[in-house]
Amino acid sequence: MHGITRKWLVAGAVALAGAAAAQAAHAAADVKVKVYGQVNRALLWADDGDESTTYFVDNSNSSTRFGIDAKASIEGGMTVGGKFEAEFQSSASTDVNQNEQKTDATMKERHMDVWLEGAFGKLSIGQGNTASNETSEVDLSGTAVIAYSDVKQFAGGLSFFNDDTESLEGSPKIKDVFSNLDGLSRDDRVRYDTPTFAGFTASASVVAQEAWDAALRYAGEFGGTKIAAAVAYADFGDQKPTVDGEVNGSASVLLPFGLSLTGAAGQQSLDDPSREDDPTFWYGKVAYAAKLLFAGSTTFGADYSVTNDMKKDGDEATTWAAFVVQRLDNYNTELYAGYRSHALDRAGVDYADVTGLMGGARIKF
Repeated sequence: MHGITRKWLVAGAVALAGAAAAQAAHAAADVKVKVYGQVNRALLWADDGDESTTYFVDNSNSSTRFGIDAKASIEGGMTVGGKFEAEFQSSASTDVNQNEQKTDATMKERHMDVWLEGAFGKLSIGQGNTASNETSEVDLSGTAVIAYSDVKQFAGGLSFFNDDTESLEGSPKIKDVFSNLDGLSRDDRVRYDTPTFAGFTASASVVAQEAWDAALRYAGEFGGTKIAAAVAYADFGDQKPTVDGEVNGSASVLLPFGLSLTGAAGQQSLDDPSREDDPTFWYGKVAYAAKLLFAGSTTFGADYSVTNDMKKDGDEATTWAAFVVQRLDNYNTELYAGYRSHALDRAGVDYADVTGLMGGARIKF
């Protein structure tokens, strides 16, 4: 994206935000504020092939968080709003490991965002989702609280045990070798989303350090069958000088009788003279939701994923999982449990598989 275009987009965004703020000052009585959050705690038992440990964790698949949404209607049929959201975690399931059974509590920004929406679409400025964020994570199964395409959220901090040296020294962690290549994540950015046409929405954002991305999303329903999909391209600019770009996408189908199918894939193009192979990943999930209890639906599922060449040329990291989620509708609560196995195939090294069981509850308010 050319520098001149980038400057005009930022300047236009600032001007629109200023105008929106001025008009919103006259509509204070119409401001709607929503306070929300969730707590998601779990027990994680993990075995690295040498020893097993039990951890008390915050489930990073959908972390504990707190947020405030505010919006107001202004002249011209437009809406202006803001969003603040922070994540609070202690002993995150992506951080605990064989050397740290407990990790310090952390607070991390997720959203500090202002936006303006109207017939022209939606313009957002601040810390929030870039256009490409979550485009590898479209999932209609209702089981993302325990398993989705970002498989490293389950015990990602654990290292693989080297059977040759009988030690963990120098071994990669699960989160080093698995990735769902999900674009630019959340960042300080200017983002534009078009109005939705026939289920399609296009987005683009300009991010710090000369990074930018673009995405296309779709959501629709036909005869009770729900379909959702996304595809994106991301240029990391100076954020990752050794990465030329990244393309990724995902899709999910939920049939009327409860069966869902979900898939995701992506590839990163490297500009690194020390590397020959570009990292890739693919992910597949099948799930089935049934009304077995009056309290809410019960969903069973299984997934499988492969990430190649993420940390080192020739690496093949594979994982599979089986899981169940029980909804308690009257309490905004989900109970869940899952088993996952991570494996790493690296030339000249014999790593043991890392397996784990995680069970817990997510309560939304």
